[in-house]
Amino acid sequence: MKQIQEFSLHTHTKLGDGYDTVEDMIIEAQKNGLKTLGISDHFWAVRHDLQKYIKTVRRAQEKLKFHVLLGMEIDNPTPERLEMLYKLKRDYGFDFFIGALHDVPYGEKKYYVGDKENKDVLQSQGFQQMYWQTLPNLANDLFDIVAHLDLVKLTGIKTETLYEKEINNALKAFKLNNQIVEINTKHSKIENEPSDTILEKIVEIKIPVVFSSDAHIKNQIVYRFEEEQQRLSGMLSKMRYISKTTELLDFLKFRNSIHNR
Repeated sequence: MKQIQEFSLHTHTKLGDGYDTVEDMIIEAQKNGLKTLGISDHFWAVRHDLQKYIKTVRRAQEKLKFHVLLGMEIDNPTPERLEMLYKLKRDYGFDFFIGALHDVPYGEKKYYVGDKENKDVLQSQGFQQMYWQTLPNLANDLFDIVAHLDLVKLTGIKTETLYEKEINNALKAFKLNNQIVEINTKHSKIENEPSDTILEKIVEIKIPVVFSSDAHIKNQIVYRFEEEQQRLSGMLSKMRYISKTTELLDFLKFRNSIHNR
């Protein structure tokens, strides 16, 4: 299969909530003709043994002689944790961090947007509004990439047209912070994250994009990349679509230079 994009960054392994080893993921990336693979397990899953996580990724990279970028996916951190994460990223030499919003503070607790047992709460106007109002928290120096930014549609309803102001505020903040927004293909047989409607706004604001598959098993590493690249070719031609490893590395280097902490 011909791949237009040379890398896949949003991937998960057995070290976190994925099903395959780092080596398995690298071998699959090689089979699919990629030049670079990002490993980005969830912070909550690997934080208790970061040394093991980092060593496992680096050893697999060295053994298989493949270009691997070390990352993590991190959910909307508190201001106190944010400072700790800046230090962690610098001290441990992470190549990139992905920011995400899975759990939304609402009332006295947090709710996962895919929680089927609390659908009444998740589909309420208050929760939906809180999601979109919380999204700009991901706009900061820490996160190089923003993941599945309209994940709230896992609640079973779509409210993006009701909160255009909030969405525009978030997108402008991502642009101001020189962040990449991923086009997540995991649910693309139904709809990508973000939707085409939001992608049109991204075109206008000129935010860089990459394709990601949010792979939790090895055969998802480039899931529907080619199909979605072809379907969105007209829109991609108007965007800053980062598809080459050299472009990606230059962009990450640029971010580090202007957001040096």
